[in-house]
Amino acid sequence: GVKMENWWICFAMSLIIPAVLALAGLLSWKRCPKKINGLVGYRTARSMKNEETWRFANETCGKFFFWTGLGMALFSAALLLALLRASREAVNGVTAGLCMADVIPIFVCIAKTESALKKHFPE
Repeated sequence: GVKMENWWICFAMSLIIPAVLALAGLLSWKRCPKKINGLVGYRTARSMKNEETWRFANETCGKFFFWTGLGMALFSAALLLALLRASREAVNGVTAGLCMADVIPIFVCIAKTESALKKHFPE
């Protein structure tokens, strides 16, 4: 089986991206940056057109990131708990796969948020 320190490292690594997504999402959703800026928040040409689009985009993206990050964290934790007695290779492979899969929701969120912006704020 896998050594426990390797398992704990993999467990922690598999939760980093989901935790960051959930935290960033919660902040964007509940504490949207008040002013449009180029540093913090959901920043695209469409979202930065005015205060209304800025708030809408940050709340929309924030909700998605929060709930997706939370779901990914729960899924990752459950999967790695199921692999508690698995081989080192299996645990490492699953962790690598989870970390790679964790970037998919970022692209999905951008697409969904831009689509929602287009729908709610036609040009």
